Amino acid sequence: MINNLQRKITCQAAQLAAQLEKQTRCLLEKMKNCRKTAYSQESRSRLTKLQHKLACACAEFEATRLAARYACEAARGACTNAKKKRSILLHPLIEGANVTTCER
Repeated sequence: MINNLQRKITCQAAQLAAQLEKQTRCLLEKMKNCRKTAYSQESRSRLTKLQHKLACACAEFEATRLAARYACEAARGACTNAKKKRSILLHPLIEGANVTTCER
């Protein structure tokens, strides 16, 4: 589930980056030609909005990536603890212990 969310956020970030690049090129071209029109101002406004969306998508992606990393570390820790517990329960020096083994 986390991988799907990461993939979705990554795709959105890539789309926003492509839009941002396109808008930037358009704006730079207009500025080179000294076309300071209402459309140029609109492009700047849209560029600012796209930059904000890209920053938000990047922050959301980073938060998701960290959450996935921490969940993975927690799962590894739980697995290690389960293995330790199992090896202690199966230790031959423990006499009279009621040992239940887990099938893999």
